[in-house]
Amino acid sequence: MISSITEGSVSEKEAVVMRSSISATSTLTNDTWTNIVFDEVEEDTNNCLNTSTGEYTPNVEGYYLVSASTFSSSTGIRRGISGVWLNDDRIQQGTETYNDGVTVDSITSNTTTIVKCNGTTDKICVKALGRGTNPVQVVKGYGTKFNVSLITGQSTGGGSGGGDYTPEDMVWEEYPKGSDPVTERG
Repeated sequence: MISSITEGSVSEKEAVVMRSSISATSTLTNDTWTNIVFDEVEEDTNNCLNTSTGEYTPNVEGYYLVSASTFSSSTGIRRGISGVWLNDDRIQQGTETYNDGVTVDSITSNTTTIVKCNGTTDKICVKALGRGTNPVQVVKGYGTKFNVSLITGQSTGGGSGGGDYTPEDMVWEEYPKGSDPVTERG
């Protein structure tokens, strides 16, 4: 349960989270954004991940924190990057090491963003793009993950938690020079 405070009242809501990974290594076509099918569900409180397509379709309207990482491997990699997509639009591009003149054997790309979803038709997915002398592969394991969580606890009022709040007057105490107010306070 997650507690949120809005206008002085506390409400309890079930957490909406999804964590997933891939069960098999995927081969990318050079310089083409390819959908990564996240088909291993570690946690999906609302059963919104389509394990056939790797798309997450939230059934609760709101803002979602989305993080993705891809671990690309091959010989002669020049580029390996992940991105978060909402419907057909790339909304966030991950980190990458990119140098066409220098090849590597692996690249990890990470990205985190906030996405507003309508709770009915919006779909979030992760795509990857690679370039290499040999086919670039997105490798299963700890380096390739897709996580989504509903951001809760939004405040509609001012301050930290909303509602009416009047701060108490501050009291200033003076201590003689050389004294220690922490130990003298008791």
